[in-house]
Amino acid sequence: MRIHSPHGFFDAVGDTILKHKILLDLHIDDQDETHRMLKDGDVAGCITTRDKAFQSCTCTYLGTMTYRMYCSAEHYKTFFPNGVNIEALKNVPPVIIYNEKDLLHLKVLKKSVRTHISGLP
Repeated sequence: MRIHSPHGFFDAVGDTILKHKILLDLHIDDQDETHRMLKDGDVAGCITTRDKAFQSCTCTYLGTMTYRMYCSAEHYKTFFPNGVNIEALKNVPPVIIYNEKDLLHLKVLKKSVRTHISGLP
Protein backbone atom coordinates (compact mmCIF):
# COMPACT_ATOMS: atom_id res chain seq x y z
CA MET A 1 0.00 0.00 0.00
CA ARG A 2 1.27 3.48 -0.85
CA ILE A 3 0.06 6.55 1.04
CA HIS A 4 -0.40 9.76 -0.97
CA SER A 5 -1.23 13.28 0.08
CA PRO A 6 -1.58 16.51 -1.86
CA HIS A 7 1.04 18.16 0.33
CA GLY A 8 3.67 15.46 -0.14
CA PHE A 9 4.03 14.65 3.56
CA PHE A 10 3.03 11.01 3.27
CA ASP A 11 4.94 10.70 0.01
CA ALA A 12 8.04 11.63 2.02
CA VAL A 13 7.45 9.46 5.10
CA GLY A 14 4.93 6.82 3.96
CA ASP A 15 7.37 3.99 3.22
CA THR A 16 9.09 4.40 6.61
CA ILE A 17 5.76 4.52 8.45
CA LEU A 18 4.61 1.30 6.80
CA LYS A 19 7.95 -0.52 7.11
CA HIS A 20 8.36 0.20 10.82
CA LYS A 21 4.63 0.14 11.66
CA ILE A 22 4.73 3.65 13.11
CA LEU A 23 1.51 5.13 14.44
CA LEU A 24 1.30 8.87 13.82
CA ASP A 25 -0.78 11.20 15.94
CA LEU A 26 -0.80 14.26 13.70
CA HIS A 27 -1.53 17.71 15.09
CA ILE A 28 -2.53 20.15 12.36
CA ASP A 29 -1.98 23.88 12.61
CA ASP A 30 -0.82 26.79 10.51
CA GLN A 31 2.82 26.53 9.40
CA ASP A 32 3.56 29.77 11.29
CA GLU A 33 2.17 28.29 14.53
CA THR A 34 3.36 24.64 14.72
CA HIS A 35 6.59 25.50 16.54
CA ARG A 36 4.50 26.48 19.58
CA MET A 37 3.28 22.88 19.91
CA LEU A 38 6.90 21.70 19.83
CA LYS A 39 7.99 24.30 22.39
CA ASP A 40 5.08 23.35 24.68
CA GLY A 41 5.97 19.64 24.46
CA ASP A 42 2.73 18.66 22.71
CA VAL A 43 4.57 17.13 19.72
CA ALA A 44 7.94 15.50 19.05
CA GLY A 45 8.56 17.37 15.80
CA CYS A 46 6.98 19.90 13.50
CA ILE A 47 7.01 21.46 10.06
CA THR A 48 7.19 25.21 10.46
CA THR A 49 8.31 28.42 8.79
CA ARG A 50 10.61 29.10 11.76
CA ASP A 51 14.25 28.88 10.67
CA LYS A 52 15.89 28.57 14.09
CA ALA A 53 15.74 25.43 16.21
CA PHE A 54 14.72 25.41 19.85
CA GLN A 55 17.19 24.18 22.47
CA SER A 56 17.76 20.40 22.13
CA CYS A 57 16.19 20.38 18.64
CA THR A 58 17.57 20.45 15.13
CA CYS A 59 16.21 22.39 12.21
CA THR A 60 16.35 21.02 8.65
CA TYR A 61 15.39 23.08 5.61
CA LEU A 62 12.82 21.09 3.60
CA GLY A 63 12.47 23.42 0.63
CA THR A 64 10.19 26.07 -0.76
CA MET A 65 6.48 25.58 -1.31
CA THR A 66 4.61 27.68 -3.84
CA TYR A 67 1.16 28.68 -2.59
CA ARG A 68 -1.59 28.30 -5.18
CA MET A 69 -5.32 28.77 -4.92
CA TYR A 70 -7.52 26.56 -7.10
CA CYS A 71 -11.10 26.41 -8.26
CA SER A 72 -12.93 24.60 -11.03
CA ALA A 73 -13.02 26.10 -14.53
CA GLU A 74 -16.79 26.54 -14.15
CA HIS A 75 -16.34 28.40 -10.84
CA TYR A 76 -13.70 30.64 -12.43
CA LYS A 77 -15.94 31.45 -15.42
CA THR A 78 -18.89 32.21 -13.13
CA PHE A 79 -17.19 34.30 -10.46
CA PHE A 80 -14.08 35.67 -12.18
CA PRO A 81 -15.08 36.41 -15.80
CA ASN A 82 -12.71 39.41 -15.82
CA GLY A 83 -10.02 37.75 -13.71
CA VAL A 84 -9.37 37.94 -9.99
CA ASN A 85 -10.00 41.49 -8.84
CA ILE A 86 -11.41 43.25 -5.79
CA GLU A 87 -14.92 43.56 -7.26
CA ALA A 88 -15.08 39.86 -8.15
CA LEU A 89 -13.91 38.90 -4.65
CA LYS A 90 -16.88 40.72 -3.10
CA ASN A 91 -19.29 38.26 -4.77
CA VAL A 92 -17.52 34.94 -4.35
CA PRO A 93 -19.47 32.24 -2.49
CA PRO A 94 -18.07 30.70 0.74
CA VAL A 95 -14.61 29.16 0.61
CA ILE A 96 -12.92 26.48 2.68
CA ILE A 97 -10.55 27.85 5.32
CA TYR A 98 -8.64 25.07 7.07
CA ASN A 99 -7.55 27.12 10.06
CA GLU A 100 -8.56 30.56 11.30
CA LYS A 101 -4.88 31.34 11.95
CA ASP A 102 -3.97 30.73 8.30
CA LEU A 103 -3.83 34.11 6.60
CA LEU A 104 -1.65 33.11 3.66
CA HIS A 105 -4.56 33.19 1.20
CA LEU A 106 -5.30 36.80 2.20
CA LYS A 107 -1.66 37.76 1.68
CA VAL A 108 -1.72 36.22 -1.80
CA LEU A 109 -5.02 37.91 -2.69
CA LYS A 110 -3.82 41.28 -1.36
CA LYS A 111 -0.67 41.00 -3.47
CA SER A 112 -2.64 40.06 -6.60
CA VAL A 113 -5.23 42.85 -6.34
CA ARG A 114 -2.73 45.36 -4.90
CA THR A 115 -5.11 46.87 -2.36
CA HIS A 116 -6.31 46.41 1.20
CA ILE A 117 -8.82 43.57 1.51
CA SER A 118 -11.43 43.46 4.24
CA GLY A 119 -14.55 41.41 4.78
CA LEU A 120 -13.11 38.21 3.30
CA PRO A 121 -12.77 34.97 5.26
